[in-house]
Amino acid sequence: MATFYWRDSTTNNGGYFMPLIFPLLGVLFNKRKLFVIWGICVILTVSSLKRGAILCIGIETLIFFYFYVRSVSDKRRKTLNLNLILMLCFSIAMLIVLNSIYQDNIYLQDRLEDTISGDSSGRDSIYEDAISKFTNSNFFTKLMGHGFMQTPRLIGMYAHSDWLELLVGLGILGVSLYCMIFLYLFIWYIHNKSYLSYSQRFIYLSALSCWFVKSVFSMAFNAPEASMLSVAIAIVMGQVKISKQCKN
Repeated sequence: MATFYWRDSTTNNGGYFMPLIFPLLGVLFNKRKLFVIWGICVILTVSSLKRGAILCIGIETLIFFYFYVRSVSDKRRKTLNLNLILMLCFSIAMLIVLNSIYQDNIYLQDRLEDTISGDSSGRDSIYEDAISKFTNSNFFTKLMGHGFMQTPRLIGMYAHSDWLELLVGLGILGVSLYCMIFLYLFIWYIHNKSYLSYSQRFIYLSALSCWFVKSVFSMAFNAPEASMLSVAIAIVMGQVKISKQCKN
């Protein structure tokens, strides 16, 4: 309310909170209220008018549907049919609500049309400045960077991309280490997939996907609220570790 959350022609960064906590929805895979909470998350995210947040929760929703359908397919046929019918009903209801929000908000329509036409809200010039600052540096600075979080001093603002932020601040070394984090998390999933339930796979992959997507056009590693993604990933890793120890 203090930030005019529901006011037209206003974007709200609070919309990013929904995709960041969305992976934890996996703990409710066996609860009927799962769809209600899913609907609330999607509606609040779309209402924030943040295109990046909408993209993140859109990807997470696809992962959510995929693993939920697979999870209910392992149950009795009667339960399977009921859950799928429930999911279909909620999906139709959500489409109606989202279409109503879209039709009633001219600003949202303009932002989505701008996205299709290639409008980046000034990010293209920010990215150019960051890349220029990197390319015009000496070899040592390219390797090690100008120092952590130095983009506000060097280009006047944050780079709005983890990768460019690290490229300017910590150089090639910083970008390489960040890339290794994602590579390790992906390899860990491949090696431990057989230990994971469908709900755990949803939690892990949706958190990892949201983290990566957000890192491309926004800030993730230095955004305190993004720690919820690390929490989701850590929960799954911890459960797998405990499971392995019990088997041994």
